[in-house]
Amino acid sequence: MVVRGTPKNITDYIKVSSKYVMTKLQEMGYFPEYIDNKFAYFKIDLKLVNTLVEIIDEVGDSNE
Repeated sequence: MVVRGTPKNITDYIKVSSKYVMTKLQEMGYFPEYIDNKFAYFKIDLKLVNTLVEIIDEVGDSNE
């Protein structure tokens, strides 16, 4: 269940504004805990960070 609003402990989350990144994360089984008008907030963990690096690398490779 996604909570509408901004988390109080914002430093525990990664803010994502890109619809492309949000879609890729959800396709890979990651879902935000919070969502507001600007961002989706994903709880920080090492696996999520590694996945974000892979997505960034993938996007970077497609621009070459």
